[in-house]
Amino acid sequence: MSRTLKTSTLVFLGVFAFLVAYSQVVSISADERSIPAEVQEINEYPATAKPVTFDQQKVEQYRALAAEVGMDYDRTYGYQEWADHKRKNEIGSAGNYEMLNFSTEGDPDNQQAMYASMREPYHWESFYFSNHDLTMLYVIKPIGNGRSSVKILKIETGRVPDIHR
Repeated sequence: MSRTLKTSTLVFLGVFAFLVAYSQVVSISADERSIPAEVQEINEYPATAKPVTFDQQKVEQYRALAAEVGMDYDRTYGYQEWADHKRKNEIGSAGNYEMLNFSTEGDPDNQQAMYASMREPYHWESFYFSNHDLTMLYVIKPIGNGRSSVKILKIETGRVPDIHR
């Protein structure tokens, strides 16, 4: 009886250890496949009329493209810091950019619609930067005291007007 109890206890502990290890692997895998909080937040924001789709499998591609132009995909920039990095890396320098789309309702070619979107405290914008031949979609979010942060969500080679899809 004692031997059976020891064997049962060892089997139970082995199965328990396996389940604990397996559950940690499963939760890590689920987190890796989840979309970034910024994508969820902007899609839930009441003024967002054009939600962003996100493919987690492209994150490494986004990181590489951002690094090619001197930006850090994983970083959240303060707005002034964002502007300084863009200027330093000649992203959006004079005449080398085109606004493609924004998160609110309206046609990107309509300046009133564009300015209405930019007045939203929380919105996304997509721009084509011709001197780098890439399209970038980023979210602008208020962080308090009249300041904003900027986070790149997607970045693709070429002119991609519907990068948000």
